[in-house]
Amino acid sequence: MPTPRKSAPRAPAPAVEAPVDVAAPAPAPAKAKEKAPAEAAAAPFAGLDPSAAIDGAMTQMNEAREVLRQASAASLEQGRAAYARLKDAAEELSASIESAYKASGEGAEALRLKAVDAFKVNADAGFEYARAAATAKTLPDLVSLQADFARKQTEIFGAQAREFASLAEKVANDAFAPLKSAFGKGFGAVA
Repeated sequence: MPTPRKSAPRAPAPAVEAPVDVAAPAPAPAKAKEKAPAEAAAAPFAGLDPSAAIDGAMTQMNEAREVLRQASAASLEQGRAAYARLKDAAEELSASIESAYKASGEGAEALRLKAVDAFKVNADAGFEYARAAATAKTLPDLVSLQADFARKQTEIFGAQAREFASLAEKVANDAFAPLKSAFGKGFGAVA
């Protein structure tokens, strides 16, 4: 049998000192807990009723909608009124243009008739001179007829030119009078 081994003597256990009654340092004051972001955002609204805030926001949105609706309605009404004024002015201008066209057509017809009358008068005077010249017996009679014919034709041409100028002026005034009044009224009505 084997021999039991002897164990080495153990060192004596250190003596435990008795607790010293020394005041332990005071624990550091607890730092304020950092609030979570949701809690930080909600802090200013603490104590508020969320349904009252929502109702207030909805009321403001409804008021804003009403203001926008009224502004849109007013703008639409102003647009309709401006369109009506522009339409009336355009219709008046169109009527004036038709009137001016009609007046210018009537004036052109009057000028045409005046030209036909002048041609007839001049042609008759020419034929009358030709008849008189054919019956002239002497050269001095023919020269006298020619001088009288030239003087009369000069007077007739002068009178015809004055009549044409007067008629042309009347035609132009009659043709443009409706346009003048329409432009004067039209621009004032649109503005």
